Amino acid sequence: MKFTFLDGATGTNLMKSGLPQGVCVEKWVSENPDVLISLQKEYVDAGSDIIYASTFGANPISLSKYSLEDETETLNAKLVSISKIASNGKAKVAGDISSTGCLLAPLGDATYDDIKNAYMRQARALDKAGVDLFVLETFSSLAECLAAFDGVRAVSDKKIIASVTVEPSGKTLCGDSPESCLIALTARGAYAFGVNCSSGVESMAKIVKKLYPISSVPIISKPNAGLPVLVNGENVFPDSSAVFAEKYEELAKAGASFIGGCCGTTPSHIKELYEKFSSREPLSVASSGMYAASNKEVFLIDKIDDIPERTPCDEDLIFSIPEKDEASFFRLYIEKEEELENFIESMSSIETPLILGASSVSLFEKAVALYAGRCIYDRECDFEDSQVENLRKKYGFIVL
Repeated sequence: MKFTFLDGATGTNLMKSGLPQGVCVEKWVSENPDVLISLQKEYVDAGSDIIYASTFGANPISLSKYSLEDETETLNAKLVSISKIASNGKAKVAGDISSTGCLLAPLGDATYDDIKNAYMRQARALDKAGVDLFVLETFSSLAECLAAFDGVRAVSDKKIIASVTVEPSGKTLCGDSPESCLIALTARGAYAFGVNCSSGVESMAKIVKKLYPISSVPIISKPNAGLPVLVNGENVFPDSSAVFAEKYEELAKAGASFIGGCCGTTPSHIKELYEKFSSREPLSVASSGMYAASNKEVFLIDKIDDIPERTPCDEDLIFSIPEKDEASFFRLYIEKEEELENFIESMSSIETPLILGASSVSLFEKAVALYAGRCIYDRECDFEDSQVENLRKKYGFIVL
């Protein structure tokens, strides 16, 4: 096994090359392709195995802020073609997908279907354009990232890797733990998972140390070139390529194996990483344990000795959820579709492994798709084994 080398920053380098403030980055790149081609050729020459197409915000919801949603297909196709020219077959091109900027209920007004459909549209265009894989990056909401994953998987069977951005609190902006994001997304089928942006190497290494022991997939790390400092009115990322590579030893020791950089990094940073790590082997994948997850915590699951009574998903659900020290599991049963609203409003309060059941297969699928975590199937639902297995492959819930 070898390290996989990703690319470095796109945005901060484009700004140095004339990207104006306040414009749609994707549209500007499509009209100034030589700038990106030059940058990405340098990344490939530096050793990048994978470069990210400049499609970060090319979903229809984000593009609508510039009245460009009707150009979703053409922009994604154009941007992939630009990266393919740069890669010249020497590196894989990933279709880059990031946040819409919308918050899913109950934090905002967006629905799972709204978000999934937007990502389906972008992913379909990226797939048609011939990307080699997909990357979901810089997500600050597990719920949105799962909807994005489902949107991509609905239109393509190509590999998906995913990374979230983590605040100084150690959680995403929406309160999700990186460990929960890891378990939920790899259960869905993510090929690799990790963290990007967020911080410099030192802080990211602390996160990766927590992810590595419970991960069954390679860990991604794409830190910034240090924490930005204000110099003459501009944000400057302080870590030189040599300093960055030297510090990166911490991330390698922590378990990262898909390695690259984010804000402030350049082809020189990637070249230094390549020279330092290309002849070395990363730590092998560590975990084979089975984990359930809420959006805040993960739980090692072996067996369920004492199955609790079912709790109805009624209007009093929020008052029925046990405290963490009151129960080993929480068992929820959804009888009617209108009860999904109660589930959405209350699921972030669940602090124990969730055993989930529903009155029909279709209702169970809707609930498990919405859950920002990894639940356990309630066998008393007594659905056909083939139906359960098909859904398990799609959503990754646990069947005991």
